[in-house]
Amino acid sequence: MLFEEKVQSLLTDLVDFGLCFQASSSHPENQLFGMVQPYYPAESHSEHVELIHLCSGEAAIQINDAWFPLTAGQAQIFLLNTFHSEHFLRAEQSYELLWLSLNPFTINLHTTNYNPGRGYGQSSLRQSLHPLRMEALWDCIKAPMPERPRFLSLLLECLDTCLKSAEDSSVNYHADAVELVRRYLEDYYCRQIQLSDLAAMSHYSAGHLSAIFRAAVKMPIYEYLCQVRLQHAAELLRCGRRRIKDVAAAVGFRDQLYFCRYFRKKFGVSPRQYSEACQKS
Repeated sequence: MLFEEKVQSLLTDLVDFGLCFQASSSHPENQLFGMVQPYYPAESHSEHVELIHLCSGEAAIQINDAWFPLTAGQAQIFLLNTFHSEHFLRAEQSYELLWLSLNPFTINLHTTNYNPGRGYGQSSLRQSLHPLRMEALWDCIKAPMPERPRFLSLLLECLDTCLKSAEDSSVNYHADAVELVRRYLEDYYCRQIQLSDLAAMSHYSAGHLSAIFRAAVKMPIYEYLCQVRLQHAAELLRCGRRRIKDVAAAVGFRDQLYFCRYFRKKFGVSPRQYSEACQKS
């Protein structure tokens, strides 16, 4: 398993120090002042939650426009829609951070680091973990006010199980990223999904994710999403008489005309004609 030592260290610190939840309303104590620009613009995520653990050195973390020092020990959880970024605490001090991205299906791991000689960077190594209790873990952490003891218990269980299962360190992260996006689109097709959100979940650039998805699935991400939505629209139309506008909205199409055009392209008839034919059969 990639990152085995780092995950084991995280488990130890979770037991010894627990974790700290940072929400969109957080205002951390012990704030720093006069920080320079972060390595990347502060970002927030509406589709996944991130956990960071300091592996070595010291770092500065930005949370909702405020900077505070991050030292070894307690892990930090950035809940949904919490803005965050990172920077060195002192220019002469290296650091390394382990990042865990929790989404409805997997836990994705990667690291970031700073070295006085090389500057800031991200590791090219990535891995996806597939805990059996991932659904329960996600249901807990996506809540507006997560139940801390339950989340910690589930997280410990999930990480410990993955360590003991000795997942292959040569796991194909490209394939995992494609599968994550595919499953997400199939489960959350009715949402207004942004490519940037999907890219952030996999920690790939939007362009790179689009390329590997298209190579694997043989169609662009948004075309795949459109096909998923149309299949669900057809199911709704078969179930009974519904207003076309309502069907379009229910499966994620904002524009009824756009929906009708693509429906006809796929099924050869308009949504209304399709519905009427289903009622007669």
